Amino acid sequence: AKVDLLHRIAGLVEDRLGDPGGAFDVYARAVAVDSSNETSLAQVERLAAVVERWADVGKLYDGEIDKLASSPERVVELGTRSNIKAHFHSD
Repeated sequence: AKVDLLHRIAGLVEDRLGDPGGAFDVYARAVAVDSSNETSLAQVERLAAVVERWADVGKLYDGEIDKLASSPERVVELGTRSNIKAHFHSD
């Protein structure tokens, strides 16, 4: 529903407007809505490589980890994902 709409908007922003940074922002909103959506996560990471916004990905994942304190498995998954990205894409 909402995440699907955000995905469509992000696709238009990237493809029609040629704005990968704007698409990154929309996918980041989709992650904030549902941090378990693999499409949102994959697109945020793909676009972070394009627009060099890995620090923003780390902040996004850190914020999601804080929200998911009641789900230890998901915290570990996002924490691992964030650490891997930070390791390979440190400034």
